[in-house]
Amino acid sequence: MYRRDLLKLASLALAPLTLPAFPGAVTAQAPGFPSPKFIETNGIRLAVYEKGRGMPVIFCHGFPELAYSWRHQLDSVAAAGFRAIAPDLRGFGLSDKPQGIGAYAATEICDDLIGMMDSMGLEQAVFCGHDWGQFIADTMLLLYPERCAGLVDIGGPHNYRPDELPAPHWQGEALADKAAYNAFMQRPEVPEKLLNSHVRGFFATFFRRDYFTSDNLRQLPATSPERRLDLPSMLRRSNSKDPLFVSAKDLGVYVSTYEKTGFDGGINWYRAMNRTWEELNKRKLHWGVDVPYLYLWPAQDPINTFGLKLGLEDYIANLEMHALSGSGHFALEASPEAVSGYLVQWLHNNFTEKAS
Repeated sequence: MYRRDLLKLASLALAPLTLPAFPGAVTAQAPGFPSPKFIETNGIRLAVYEKGRGMPVIFCHGFPELAYSWRHQLDSVAAAGFRAIAPDLRGFGLSDKPQGIGAYAATEICDDLIGMMDSMGLEQAVFCGHDWGQFIADTMLLLYPERCAGLVDIGGPHNYRPDELPAPHWQGEALADKAAYNAFMQRPEVPEKLLNSHVRGFFATFFRRDYFTSDNLRQLPATSPERRLDLPSMLRRSNSKDPLFVSAKDLGVYVSTYEKTGFDGGINWYRAMNRTWEELNKRKLHWGVDVPYLYLWPAQDPINTFGLKLGLEDYIANLEMHALSGSGHFALEASPEAVSGYLVQWLHNNFTEKAS
């Protein structure tokens, strides 16, 4: 089943919600992380962080992430001779959080990025995404192929397989109830009330070492909170003393930022899934991948147990894939060296002349 079908089946029709104002949000920064510049685009203001010069690489984060989640890749990609650019996407961090669920359709977020590129004088860029950001990166190529020089997906494979091709036969284990999680995140007011009141506990839960991994969930009964992705129960069971795969400093960046901004904007991305499909149906769409494509699969991600036998070679000529051994869902935090290593080598192999 293709992602656009999942959007139709998994979505719930919800009335628009009004976001509360979070005044004066300031993202804590580690030494060396660039200060943001603010760009007006598509009716909102984006906070954009960048390093380096050369061929631009635009990084799209997921939920519950930030531009800061790409800090390791900004360093390594800039050092390799490329211009690394990471915005806080609409609804996150220091970027604006407009009201109304429709404001969070993927088409709006892609239009934000086009306006950002125009403001920065960028004709093309490589797009690299993780989690929800991976869906945005894929949708950028679907909507604006002339602006995409290459595509990198981390976490999930390419979302838009051409319809004329037979459906792939993906094989994987059902370790986590993604449908129940999506339904919970689309409920009016409930998920933000839970997460906004348990910010530290939420991150400390999902950043626990060897916790939200395929190996761990495989040992648990199907009725366990972890397998059901029952967030209220998972937070009640969380042990703050368990070791994390992020430092105390980096955990503090996430916690201090989300304590100020709340999770409301990012949660509305889930609620906008129906609107995304409706808006995509109105656009001219470019099916296929005719640019260099890199896929990095976190081999311990219980959300995606499908491996690398995905049928992507059926329609992607310039295809490269790697497994991130030992990495769970949050690959940018759990395996930053491996992500950066594969990414930089792929960029050199495909774009070194353009970067110079």
